[in-house]
Amino acid sequence: MTTIWQRSVRFACFAGLACVLAAITTTVVAEDKPGDIRGTTLDPTADNLAATWRKANLVLPASLTGRERWQGIPSAAPEVTGKAPLVVLLHGSSGVAPAVKDFQVWLADTMGLASVAPDSLAIQDRLTFAGLGRDLRTRPRAAPRRTHACAGSFEGMGLG
Repeated sequence: MTTIWQRSVRFACFAGLACVLAAITTTVVAEDKPGDIRGTTLDPTADNLAATWRKANLVLPASLTGRERWQGIPSAAPEVTGKAPLVVLLHGSSGVAPAVKDFQVWLADTMGLASVAPDSLAIQDRLTFAGLGRDLRTRPRAAPRRTHACAGSFEGMGLG
């Protein structure tokens, strides 16, 4: 019979092995910068920060509008009555996708929360990186059948 302590040790060993494999894989990927790198804008400027917020998706619950829920860009927002917490949602490499907007509507209708999703895709020529998973599977030290998902963000550059 396996004790809790033995299970904990096994779990720690597997977690450690996963970390080592992740570090090895990351090193292999970083050697020759695989994937598609596009754009040149990385440093924040007043102009691209303003564009990000100008095209943000804002959702206000009915309790703030005095009527029904409102959704749109901040410059077109109606006058608000009262206060509500504001949730800031950060999008992935697909931008402010329909799922993000649907979640904002759910937050407003179910929780009574206002939300805003800034749109970093509004930044002209912003730096992006894609194709990590595709290139990882071609590496000699990577096992294609064991490479399932690779997503995240590296200093504002989408990986995926």
